Amino acid sequence: QQGGGSPTAQTLNISNTGGGTLSWSASPNTTWLAVSPTSATGNGTATVSVTTGILTAGSYTGNITLSATGASSMTVPVTFTVTAAPNISLNPSSLNYAATQGAANPASQTVSLTNTGGTLNWTVSDSASWLSVSPASGSSSSTLTTSVNTSGLAAGTYNGTITVSATGSTSRTVDVTLTVSAPTTSSVTLTWTPNIDTDLAGYKIYRATASGAYGAPLATVPAGTVTYLATGLTTNTTYFFVITAYDSAGNESSFSNEVSKSVL
Repeated sequence: QQGGGSPTAQTLNISNTGGGTLSWSASPNTTWLAVSPTSATGNGTATVSVTTGILTAGSYTGNITLSATGASSMTVPVTFTVTAAPNISLNPSSLNYAATQGAANPASQTVSLTNTGGTLNWTVSDSASWLSVSPASGSSSSTLTTSVNTSGLAAGTYNGTITVSATGSTSRTVDVTLTVSAPTTSSVTLTWTPNIDTDLAGYKIYRATASGAYGAPLATVPAGTVTYLATGLTTNTTYFFVITAYDSAGNESSFSNEVSKSVL
Protein backbone atom coordinates (compact mmCIF):
# COMPACT_ATOMS: atom_id res chain seq x y z
CA GLN A 1 0.00 0.00 0.00
CA GLN A 2 1.27 3.48 -0.87
CA GLY A 3 3.13 4.94 2.08
CA GLY A 4 2.88 1.66 3.99
CA GLY A 5 5.40 -1.03 4.91
CA SER A 6 7.10 -3.24 2.39
CA PRO A 7 5.58 -6.70 1.69
CA THR A 8 7.11 -9.94 2.95
CA ALA A 9 10.17 -11.13 1.06
CA GLN A 10 9.90 -14.19 -1.19
CA THR A 11 12.36 -17.02 -1.90
CA LEU A 12 13.91 -17.94 -5.24
CA ASN A 13 15.25 -21.52 -5.52
CA ILE A 14 18.38 -21.93 -7.66
CA SER A 15 19.59 -25.38 -8.78
CA ASN A 16 22.11 -26.91 -11.20
CA THR A 17 20.39 -29.24 -13.65
CA GLY A 18 23.59 -30.01 -15.51
CA GLY A 19 27.06 -31.30 -14.62
CA GLY A 20 30.00 -29.57 -13.05
CA THR A 21 30.07 -26.87 -10.43
CA LEU A 22 27.62 -23.99 -10.72
CA SER A 23 28.90 -20.61 -9.62
CA TRP A 24 26.07 -18.09 -10.06
CA SER A 25 25.35 -14.43 -9.53
CA ALA A 26 22.01 -12.60 -9.27
CA SER A 27 21.35 -8.96 -10.07
CA PRO A 28 18.11 -6.90 -10.07
CA ASN A 29 17.53 -4.20 -12.68
CA THR A 30 15.61 -1.63 -10.59
CA THR A 31 16.15 0.22 -7.32
CA TRP A 32 12.98 -1.03 -5.58
CA LEU A 33 14.05 -4.67 -6.07
CA ALA A 34 16.79 -6.48 -4.10
CA VAL A 35 18.19 -10.00 -3.95
CA SER A 36 20.37 -11.64 -1.30
CA PRO A 37 22.87 -13.18 -1.60
CA THR A 38 24.00 -11.81 -4.92
CA SER A 39 26.27 -14.81 -5.63
CA ALA A 40 26.95 -18.35 -4.45
CA THR A 41 28.16 -21.76 -5.58
CA GLY A 42 25.98 -24.83 -6.09
CA ASN A 43 22.32 -25.27 -5.39
CA GLY A 44 20.84 -22.65 -3.09
CA THR A 45 18.21 -20.02 -2.42
CA ALA A 46 18.07 -16.27 -2.78
CA THR A 47 15.77 -13.94 -0.89
CA VAL A 48 13.95 -11.45 -3.10
CA SER A 49 12.53 -8.30 -1.48
CA VAL A 50 10.85 -5.13 -2.66
CA THR A 51 10.74 -1.70 -0.99
CA THR A 52 7.58 0.41 -1.14
CA GLY A 53 9.43 3.59 -0.19
CA ILE A 54 8.06 6.61 -2.04
CA LEU A 55 6.45 4.65 -4.86
CA THR A 56 3.04 5.94 -5.87
CA ALA A 57 0.07 3.68 -6.55
CA GLY A 58 0.54 1.60 -9.71
CA SER A 59 1.98 -1.60 -11.17
CA TYR A 60 5.78 -1.91 -11.50
CA THR A 61 7.80 -4.53 -13.39
CA GLY A 62 11.42 -5.55 -12.99
CA ASN A 63 13.59 -8.63 -13.29
CA ILE A 64 16.39 -10.55 -11.65
CA THR A 65 19.08 -11.86 -13.98
CA LEU A 66 20.87 -15.08 -12.98
CA SER A 67 24.27 -15.59 -14.62
CA ALA A 68 26.82 -18.40 -14.42
CA THR A 69 30.02 -19.20 -16.26
CA GLY A 70 29.38 -21.85 -18.88
CA ALA A 71 25.60 -21.59 -18.60
CA SER A 72 22.97 -19.48 -20.30
CA SER A 73 21.70 -16.61 -18.19
CA MET A 74 18.12 -16.68 -16.98
CA THR A 75 15.71 -13.84 -16.20
CA VAL A 76 13.10 -14.00 -13.46
CA PRO A 77 10.34 -11.39 -13.98
CA VAL A 78 9.01 -9.56 -10.91
CA THR A 79 5.72 -7.64 -10.72
CA PHE A 80 5.11 -5.25 -7.83
CA THR A 81 1.62 -3.76 -7.39
CA VAL A 82 1.27 -0.74 -5.09
CA THR A 83 -2.32 0.05 -4.07
CA ALA A 84 -3.55 3.53 -3.21
CA ALA A 85 -3.61 4.48 0.47
CA PRO A 86 -7.12 4.75 1.96
CA ASN A 87 -8.45 8.29 2.18
CA ILE A 88 -11.48 9.84 3.81
CA SER A 89 -13.27 12.89 2.45
CA LEU A 90 -16.28 14.69 3.96
CA ASN A 91 -18.81 16.86 2.17
CA PRO A 92 -19.78 19.48 3.19
CA SER A 93 -16.94 20.58 5.45
CA SER A 94 -19.18 22.82 7.58
CA LEU A 95 -22.79 22.88 8.80
CA ASN A 96 -24.95 25.72 10.09
CA TYR A 97 -28.03 25.33 12.28
CA ALA A 98 -30.47 28.06 13.32
CA ALA A 99 -32.98 27.66 16.14
CA THR A 100 -35.25 29.72 18.40
CA GLN A 101 -34.82 29.41 22.13
CA GLY A 102 -37.50 27.16 23.59
CA ALA A 103 -38.80 26.13 20.17
CA ALA A 104 -38.48 22.79 18.35
CA ASN A 105 -35.03 21.55 17.32
CA PRO A 106 -34.03 22.32 13.72
CA ALA A 107 -34.09 19.53 11.13
CA SER A 108 -31.17 17.09 10.94
CA GLN A 109 -28.51 17.54 8.27
CA THR A 110 -26.27 15.01 6.51
CA VAL A 111 -22.59 14.71 5.64
CA SER A 112 -21.34 12.42 2.87
CA LEU A 113 -18.34 10.32 3.95
CA THR A 114 -16.37 8.89 1.02
CA ASN A 115 -13.67 6.26 1.53
CA THR A 116 -11.29 5.79 -1.40
CA GLY A 117 -8.41 3.32 -1.54
CA GLY A 118 -8.28 0.23 0.63
CA THR A 119 -10.48 -0.90 3.49
CA LEU A 120 -10.55 1.62 6.29
CA ASN A 121 -12.30 1.31 9.66
CA TRP A 122 -13.39 4.75 10.80
CA THR A 123 -14.98 6.21 13.93
CA VAL A 124 -16.88 9.45 14.49
CA SER A 125 -16.76 11.77 17.50
CA ASP A 126 -18.18 15.21 18.30
CA SER A 127 -17.01 17.95 20.62
CA ALA A 128 -20.31 19.34 21.98
CA SER A 129 -23.04 17.97 24.25
CA TRP A 130 -25.74 19.56 22.08
CA LEU A 131 -24.41 17.83 18.93
CA SER A 132 -24.87 14.18 17.90
CA VAL A 133 -23.86 12.10 14.88
CA SER A 134 -24.78 8.65 13.59
CA PRO A 135 -23.53 6.10 12.70
CA ALA A 136 -20.60 6.21 15.12
CA SER A 137 -18.36 3.90 13.04
CA GLY A 138 -18.06 2.06 9.74
CA SER A 139 -15.66 0.65 7.15
CA SER A 140 -16.92 2.03 3.84
CA SER A 141 -18.46 5.14 2.33
CA SER A 142 -21.49 6.28 4.30
CA THR A 143 -23.90 9.13 5.04
CA LEU A 144 -23.57 10.70 8.48
CA THR A 145 -26.72 12.15 10.04
CA THR A 146 -26.11 15.09 12.36
CA SER A 147 -28.60 16.66 14.74
CA VAL A 148 -28.63 19.29 17.47
CA ASN A 149 -30.59 19.58 20.70
CA THR A 150 -31.26 23.15 21.82
CA SER A 151 -32.95 22.20 25.10
CA GLY A 152 -31.62 24.40 27.91
CA LEU A 153 -29.44 26.53 25.64
CA ALA A 154 -29.49 30.28 26.06
CA ALA A 155 -29.63 32.58 23.07
CA GLY A 156 -26.21 32.80 21.41
CA THR A 157 -23.81 31.16 18.96
CA TYR A 158 -22.34 27.72 19.67
CA ASN A 159 -19.49 26.00 17.85
CA GLY A 160 -18.71 22.30 17.65
CA THR A 161 -16.64 19.89 15.57
CA ILE A 162 -17.32 16.46 14.10
CA THR A 163 -14.15 14.39 13.69
CA VAL A 164 -13.81 11.22 11.57
CA SER A 165 -10.70 9.22 12.46
CA ALA A 166 -9.13 6.05 11.02
CA THR A 167 -5.80 4.28 11.39
CA GLY A 168 -3.71 4.83 8.30
CA SER A 169 -5.58 7.90 7.11
CA THR A 170 -5.63 11.59 7.95
CA SER A 171 -8.51 12.59 10.24
CA ARG A 172 -11.17 14.84 8.73
CA THR A 173 -13.40 17.37 10.46
CA VAL A 174 -16.69 19.19 9.91
CA ASP A 175 -17.25 22.51 11.67
CA VAL A 176 -20.75 22.95 13.10
CA THR A 177 -22.25 26.32 14.05
CA LEU A 178 -25.51 26.56 15.99
CA THR A 179 -27.20 29.94 16.34
CA VAL A 180 -29.94 30.12 18.97
CA SER A 181 -32.10 33.25 18.75
CA ALA A 182 -34.24 34.71 21.51
CA PRO A 183 -37.96 34.12 20.98
CA THR A 184 -39.59 36.65 18.69
CA THR A 185 -42.29 38.55 20.58
CA SER A 186 -45.21 40.73 19.64
CA SER A 187 -47.94 42.74 21.34
CA VAL A 188 -51.69 43.40 21.11
CA THR A 189 -53.80 46.28 22.35
CA LEU A 190 -56.98 45.53 24.31
CA THR A 191 -59.82 48.10 24.54
CA TRP A 192 -63.10 47.92 26.45
CA THR A 193 -66.18 49.93 27.33
CA PRO A 194 -65.76 51.63 30.72
CA ASN A 195 -67.70 50.45 33.76
CA ILE A 196 -69.97 53.23 35.09
CA ASP A 197 -70.29 52.08 38.72
CA THR A 198 -69.50 54.96 41.09
CA ASP A 199 -67.28 52.80 43.34
CA LEU A 200 -65.22 51.40 40.47
CA ALA A 201 -61.59 50.99 41.54
CA GLY A 202 -60.07 49.48 38.41
CA TYR A 203 -59.81 46.55 36.03
CA LYS A 204 -57.94 43.22 35.99
CA ILE A 205 -56.65 41.73 32.73
CA TYR A 206 -56.29 37.97 32.34
CA ARG A 207 -54.40 36.06 29.66
CA ALA A 208 -54.18 32.36 28.73
CA THR A 209 -53.03 30.17 25.83
CA ALA A 210 -56.13 27.96 26.07
CA SER A 211 -59.73 29.18 26.13
CA GLY A 212 -61.01 29.61 29.70
CA ALA A 213 -57.73 28.51 31.31
CA TYR A 214 -57.13 31.69 33.31
CA GLY A 215 -54.99 31.91 36.42
CA ALA A 216 -53.79 35.02 38.24
CA PRO A 217 -54.35 38.40 36.60
CA LEU A 218 -51.80 39.48 34.01
CA ALA A 219 -52.16 43.12 35.10
CA THR A 220 -54.28 45.48 37.18
CA VAL A 221 -55.07 48.99 35.92
CA PRO A 222 -56.91 51.89 37.68
CA ALA A 223 -60.39 53.21 36.95
CA GLY A 224 -60.47 55.55 33.97
CA THR A 225 -58.25 53.20 31.91
CA VAL A 226 -59.89 51.68 28.84
CA THR A 227 -56.87 50.23 26.97
CA TYR A 228 -54.02 47.87 27.79
CA LEU A 229 -50.95 46.88 25.73
CA ALA A 230 -50.14 43.19 26.19
CA THR A 231 -46.47 42.66 25.30
CA GLY A 232 -44.04 39.73 25.16
CA LEU A 233 -46.32 37.54 23.04
CA THR A 234 -44.53 34.64 21.33
CA THR A 235 -45.07 34.01 17.64
CA ASN A 236 -47.00 30.97 16.44
CA THR A 237 -49.19 31.11 19.55
CA THR A 238 -52.86 31.95 20.09
CA TYR A 239 -53.69 34.00 23.20
CA PHE A 240 -57.05 34.46 24.96
CA PHE A 241 -58.00 37.51 27.03
CA VAL A 242 -60.80 38.54 29.46
CA ILE A 243 -61.24 41.58 31.71
CA THR A 244 -62.97 42.06 35.06
CA ALA A 245 -63.93 45.20 37.01
CA TYR A 246 -63.40 45.49 40.76
CA ASP A 247 -64.68 48.04 43.28
CA SER A 248 -63.06 49.84 46.20
CA ALA A 249 -64.04 46.99 48.53
CA GLY A 250 -62.20 44.47 46.34
CA ASN A 251 -65.31 42.87 44.89
CA GLU A 252 -64.61 41.58 41.38
CA SER A 253 -67.05 41.13 38.53
CA SER A 254 -67.35 38.01 36.40
CA PHE A 255 -65.22 37.68 33.28
CA SER A 256 -66.02 39.82 30.27
CA ASN A 257 -66.52 38.22 26.90
CA GLU A 258 -63.40 36.37 25.75
CA VAL A 259 -61.29 37.62 22.84
CA SER A 260 -58.41 35.82 21.16
CA LYS A 261 -55.43 36.78 19.06
CA SER A 262 -53.11 34.52 17.04
CA VAL A 263 -49.58 35.91 16.85
CA LEU A 264 -47.97 34.77 13.57
